[in-house]
Amino acid sequence: MQTPNLRRPLATILAAGMLVPAALPAAEHVVPPAALHQRAAASSAARDASLAKAARLFQRDEVRSSLRAAKLDPDTVLRAAELLSDEELRRLGERAAAVERDFAAGAWSNETLTYIVIALAAAVVVLVLK
Repeated sequence: MQTPNLRRPLATILAAGMLVPAALPAAEHVVPPAALHQRAAASSAARDASLAKAARLFQRDEVRSSLRAAKLDPDTVLRAAELLSDEELRRLGERAAAVERDFAAGAWSNETLTYIVIALAAAVVVLVLK
């Protein structure tokens, strides 16, 4: 007894089955590309704003001299801040803005500002090296 040759009909059915999904319309993405672009732009803008807050603090003359007194280069600290994650940079920006606001209001002396700035710079270095 001979078995019927099923190779040719089976190959035809498999080939046709592979072509069917290609002929169907493509499904839409879960998130439209415009929404992804908008989200990325908003994230980039928030990151830039946080970095600008930190830069404003680290560019103050009092802060730069405090960092130099602690043997830290202000420009290196700022470049290290650029390496922080979005969340870490957001928190640094918030703290930098608060420190600058409080110092401008006269809440702290130069000595207190020095300690706070050194602590912020140390936090940046630790977070970058982790």
